[in-house]
Amino acid sequence: GTILKMVSLSIEINIVLLTDGNGGGRLENIGQLRKKEFYDAMYKLGNLQYINLNYPDNQLGKYRNELSKKLSEVLIKNPPQIIFVPYVLDHNIDHQISNYVLAESLKIARLNNVYIAMYEIWTPILYPNHYINITKEFDAKYAAMKCYRTQEMYFGVLKKAKMLNKYRAELSMRKRANYMECYRGFHEKDYIDIVKACQIIMSR
Repeated sequence: GTILKMVSLSIEINIVLLTDGNGGGRLENIGQLRKKEFYDAMYKLGNLQYINLNYPDNQLGKYRNELSKKLSEVLIKNPPQIIFVPYVLDHNIDHQISNYVLAESLKIARLNNVYIAMYEIWTPILYPNHYINITKEFDAKYAAMKCYRTQEMYFGVLKKAKMLNKYRAELSMRKRANYMECYRGFHEKDYIDIVKACQIIMSR
């Protein structure tokens, strides 16, 4: 939903896809199917630019150093103002590792004035500090999510996403908000410190 708002404002968006998608189900050629679903969703969101680093799904931890260096090169080549990343405490291990990798990449790239916003997928964010009303964008978001047929088959993502966005809107108490997305945002140095602390906690 937030991507759709940014597209409407002509903000340049670059998507970095870290994994090959082979861990998302037991269907034959699941990786290829998920890539096709990804491309279809990107087209519906506005034919966005993307980079595919193609690392093994559910195994990012084995490639942390290599991936951190590659991601830092991406950041240096296309310096961002805002980086969106899954919640560091999300249930999915690759979502956790992506934060560790991003934190290392930011250290290597030494960018200035970058803001990092964590978004929620499987685990609701504790103490979000940004709320985006996506009521107008929700139908288009839902249509893009429908592209992920294999993930709907295994995980029922459509219902979960709709319920989560509606839950956030209800908690906001805003009269004209039926669906909302929330984020936990940090400036670069604070983000790196938070990720380091979370890494220590999660390793215990």
